[in-house]
This record gives sequence, C-alpha cells and structure tokens, in this order.
Amino acid sequence: MANLQILAVPAGRAAKMLSLPTKEFERLVDNGILPQPIPLGRNLLWSVRELEAVLRADEAEPQEFRV
Repeated sequence: MANLQILAVPAGRAAKMLSLPTKEFERLVDNGILPQPIPLGRNLLWSVRELEAVLRADEAEPQEFRV
C-alpha cells in the first residue's frame, strides 16, 4: 500500500502539530494569527503546508506571533 501524504487536518490535529490546546489554536485562528480553515463538505480542515509555513515563519512577520 502506498504512503499517502496528509494534506489537511482537522482543528484538533492542527493544534497538536503546533503543540497547542485546541481552544488556544481556535482563538489564534479567530484572531487571524493562524491560517483560516478550508471548508470541505461539512468539515473544516487546515492545510498542513500552511501550518508548516507558520512554523518556519514563511508567511508571517514576527510581530504577528505576539499573543
């Protein structure tokens, strides 16, 4: 069986990727500090690529990470 690359994850898994409690992750999303989800059917998913970019600070200025 081929290895599938995970492209998007739900909030709980996205929060774990960033070592955050889910509520804190959702607060940072609501405040525009973290990327918005992608609606897919009834699900909201976060792009793994965008979350990785946040960790590398590819798409954000340092002041955006102040909490």
